Amino acid sequence: MSMIVIQQEKGQKFINRGEKIQEVSIILKGKVAMRTKNDEFIMEKGAVIGLMSCAAGIYDCDYVALEDTILVTYSYTSRSDLKEVFNEQPQYIYAFLHASKVTMQTVIKRYEMVMKLSRDIYLFIMRHNREYAFLCKKYELNHAITKKFTDINPLKIKSSIPQWRIDYENELIAQPQEIMQQFYGTRQDITIGEILAGSEVMIKAIGAMEEISEYIMNKADMLLSPDGDDLLAEWFKLAKHMSAKGLDISHIQKMVKELQSTLVSYRLVDEKLIKDRFSQFWQFDFEDYAAQQDKEDTRDENEDSADGTDELAGTDYFEYILSYAGYDEDRKAQICQAKDDYSLLVKEKPRSTETMQAARNFTDIFYDIYENAFINSLHAEKISSIMMLFFNFGFLDAGLVGEEKLNELAALSDKIKETESDHVYTAYEWLMAIYEGKKETSKNEFGLDYQASLRELRKANKITAEEEKNYKIDRERMVRFEIANMLKTGCRITSGKTMIFSPVLDGSEITKPAEDMWVSPKSVYSSIDKIRQVDYSCFYREVLFYDKEHDSCRFFIQKEVLPDIILMPVIGSRGIMWQENVGADRESPARMLFPVMSVLSLDDEIMDNVGRYRWEMCRKLQGVRWNDISEHSLTSEYYDYIQYYKKNRNLSAAVKEKIKSALSRAKGSYREVFVTDYVNWIKYESQGNFRVNKVVREIMSKYIPFTADIRYHLMENPLYRSAFSVYENNIIQIEKKYRNTLKKYKDDGGTLTQDMMDTLHFYQK
Repeated sequence: MSMIVIQQEKGQKFINRGEKIQEVSIILKGKVAMRTKNDEFIMEKGAVIGLMSCAAGIYDCDYVALEDTILVTYSYTSRSDLKEVFNEQPQYIYAFLHASKVTMQTVIKRYEMVMKLSRDIYLFIMRHNREYAFLCKKYELNHAITKKFTDINPLKIKSSIPQWRIDYENELIAQPQEIMQQFYGTRQDITIGEILAGSEVMIKAIGAMEEISEYIMNKADMLLSPDGDDLLAEWFKLAKHMSAKGLDISHIQKMVKELQSTLVSYRLVDEKLIKDRFSQFWQFDFEDYAAQQDKEDTRDENEDSADGTDELAGTDYFEYILSYAGYDEDRKAQICQAKDDYSLLVKEKPRSTETMQAARNFTDIFYDIYENAFINSLHAEKISSIMMLFFNFGFLDAGLVGEEKLNELAALSDKIKETESDHVYTAYEWLMAIYEGKKETSKNEFGLDYQASLRELRKANKITAEEEKNYKIDRERMVRFEIANMLKTGCRITSGKTMIFSPVLDGSEITKPAEDMWVSPKSVYSSIDKIRQVDYSCFYREVLFYDKEHDSCRFFIQKEVLPDIILMPVIGSRGIMWQENVGADRESPARMLFPVMSVLSLDDEIMDNVGRYRWEMCRKLQGVRWNDISEHSLTSEYYDYIQYYKKNRNLSAAVKEKIKSALSRAKGSYREVFVTDYVNWIKYESQGNFRVNKVVREIMSKYIPFTADIRYHLMENPLYRSAFSVYENNIIQIEKKYRNTLKKYKDDGGTLTQDMMDTLHFYQK
């Protein structure tokens, strides 16, 4: 067998993960880094590169020279090649086995370490959950930790290493070298079998560690994250709440101190982030905060009679809402009986078939009340705070909410009235925009807007041509269409409830101060801006510019169109991308629906839906060829990647298994698999943390590039440099062509507009 001596320069990556194994190499001099998706192992003189991959036939790691390195390389395609090496160089029989076992020991030690770390983090979070709940119960606080911190599960991985195997390998490596050499030194087949068996274990361990690392990073993010949605923030809020009530917060300070020391010891979070966030906590003046809250509480008590629910003090709110909706006494009695029946069933049989039917029946009644009340509000001079609570939160009965929480909601409702936004709408504001003609109606579940639905009714002879003509300008009818379709469906989906959905506000679902759960315009814009700072092109669209005075001059400009966010009157746990634009208007905003009060991370929900928007907008623009690979686009290339992943030689067996699992979790939806990759791309890959495979990285870098500063930083890594090189070359050509177009237009007497300059800036991003 031929032997080749190769020199690898410092920093050179000479083996790529996923490549077919063609050789094994002994390190004669130098150091080599064996890099997995999330980890790195150092190989020194005497180590054999490639032994770990012998069983699989492909490299499961990248190999990079950490210093000038000399390798002795032998070709390898099957186990017979090892026999050939051993026949020529008998001293290598034990040397190869020893090198394999040394690597094995390193991998297993790392495996045991990350397994222990995953268990420790899980137990740490659960203990903090218990301490948090204990304090709330001890002081009878109407406060609870965010649900995501309680709904966590211990690590479950598909292919963990059995303990007996770990014990076997540890025992084997502990044997005296003379005994090992005496036994294995002349037995080729046993040695090769041991090497190949060890290779399978190491590959399994590497795959398992990738899963474990993802779990650890996810949980570390829960402890402390840049977006502030973490355990420290939960303790901070509780400390404020308790200090405002004059309670001792020393126990919270003890828990925060423990959290800080744990994060420092784990070394999973940026040190600067730890320092900055914990400094905010330790420097916060809780005594001053408590004093300020006392002053505000006193002022609020004095002002309550002006704007709060006191304006209808002593009123039966449910009776008041029914009267506002225009029901007669007989119908009121029927509705009250239906509500009482439903409430009783929920208490006695919360998940029975009987209860689900009652919930559906009362849901229909609720939207009938909602529709009639809204139409009547159009002709009212003033709308009471109770009706605004009904329209924007689904409030119906004080008995279901509780006095304390009702007062919180009343204060929040007043705050909403003072908050203006161009793109974030409460349910009432949105329906008013429809009525006033500022917005077009949304699509129904069949993809038809109001005008299209009228055409369908006319074709089916359910309305006459004259009726169709009158209905087209009937604003009240348009509002009823919006309530019956978008609002009704949107509330059910954003509530996140699959078994029993009820749009009626239930106080037991308000698990934190109402303002903390409120999806405010400020929080929406903050979440969207975080995405735009990474995915700068997400809301940009190509719009044709045409100047009538310069007939020959037509070219595309880039225009940012931010989505309309409509807040459904429910407490919920998910958002939905309702439609990517309105009709054929390329400049119309997308519509996304979110609950007005959310129990989950708004950042995550908005990011998911921006991913869905990315997919659906591309589909819309590409038309029937959205999945045609001959027409290159985001959806066509991603669709092709998913459809043929099993045949893709650039993907390892482990990666293919992950794609199979992802498809299973997404119930076969290519879009939902894409959304998961999009989130990983924005949250983690932009930070240089590998979370997507090579094929996805190439697609994302081409169609969803990061801003220039992030790209340039990441391109210090050869893996990202190759991914972004195509995009960088293309964008340089596009910018050059666009500059020439602007120059020609200006030379012809045209005036450069702000949109044109914004487009130039867009290409420079």
